[in-house]
Amino acid sequence: MANDENGKGFLFPNSKATEENKQPHLTGELVTPKGEKVKMAAWTNKSKKGDEYLSLKASEPKEDSVPF
Repeated sequence: MANDENGKGFLFPNSKATEENKQPHLTGELVTPKGEKVKMAAWTNKSKKGDEYLSLKASEPKEDSVPF
């Protein structure tokens, strides 16, 4: 039976993003249809025609480091 969260995700505004630091405007997480968690980042952009769009980047979530 599939988990109801599979294939869903979220993005939140990144209050630390500025044009100077080039941090993503939105950050969040996606759970793939297979149940794998993926970190998401998005930037708002404008095309040459002036249309707004989102540019996305997906990456593996960082492993929680365990101190020894």
